[in-house]
Amino acid sequence: MNAAPVVPAEALAVFQVVSVYEDYAAGYHANETCTFLLSQIGDEFEGRCGRWRFDLLRQPQFRKIAAAEAAIADVVIVAGRGTSPLPPEVMQWMDAWVTGRHKDGAALIALLDMAANPLSVVPPAFAYLQQVATTAEMEFFPHFTEFRRSHLQGADAFVPPEVAAAQPANPPAPPLTYQHWGINE
Repeated sequence: MNAAPVVPAEALAVFQVVSVYEDYAAGYHANETCTFLLSQIGDEFEGRCGRWRFDLLRQPQFRKIAAAEAAIADVVIVAGRGTSPLPPEVMQWMDAWVTGRHKDGAALIALLDMAANPLSVVPPAFAYLQQVATTAEMEFFPHFTEFRRSHLQGADAFVPPEVAAAQPANPPAPPLTYQHWGINE
């Protein structure tokens, strides 16, 4: 039997985006940016997006994992209020991945909240992020937007459409009271 050898399909090149964000609103905007970027890369890449909330970076083991991801990322997104300097754990994370950087031609995107900055002064985080981009020899793209929660869709925005479609339009209401708890009855 002369069967042709099976040749495995070539693995796609990976386009890695890593985002760190301060809170729900900042995370929402970071996620939207990541989704947009991945929609633009085409079929020749496998898109990946790692997400880390600022407070997770307080844990050294998580900070180390997040730094390793950012060191090989094509794009790093930092999303925060920007009204105060970045927390020490975020700056430690940035120092770790900048010194271990393995990727040329990457970009750093700063998503900063203008609603939290009514005087339109340069946010303290901006100068630091700009310096990190320069040190890491990355392109720097600052973006000022409004993180007002009233502008955001509800938590349903994070439910995949196929899951939302499978949910009933008018789910039955749970009973208001419980007669029996099932303990010693």
